[in-house]
Amino acid sequence: GCNDYDYDYGNSESDEPAPAVGLVRVAILRDTLFSVGNSAFYLAITEELFRRYPQATVGDLHLLRTCIITDDALVYVMVNHGFHECLFDRDCNAAANFSREAMIADGLGYEYWKERGGWFLP
Repeated sequence: GCNDYDYDYGNSESDEPAPAVGLVRVAILRDTLFSVGNSAFYLAITEELFRRYPQATVGDLHLLRTCIITDDALVYVMVNHGFHECLFDRDCNAAANFSREAMIADGLGYEYWKERGGWFLP
């Protein structure tokens, strides 16, 4: 329950928690938010795929989810929508390098998309 993390971290000299205890609580909160956020994101993607492709088999849905929920795909969405500006220092060139490579991949992918009639998978 909610009080799983409500331990008495006070020390014998004072009722104030030790500084490291605050960091532990932040780490637990961060990990919890990460898990809940990932689960909610996974559920939203699954629901959207099911709505778009109601005749898809479980295997098809799994393959589509796997393609969508990858670090590369998520970084692509993040950079294309400018979220990286909130996460990186202005002097960091990693996002710019990724953005350049993504633009090249977009061009190549668009050509392949046209050749295949709008679908990459057989």
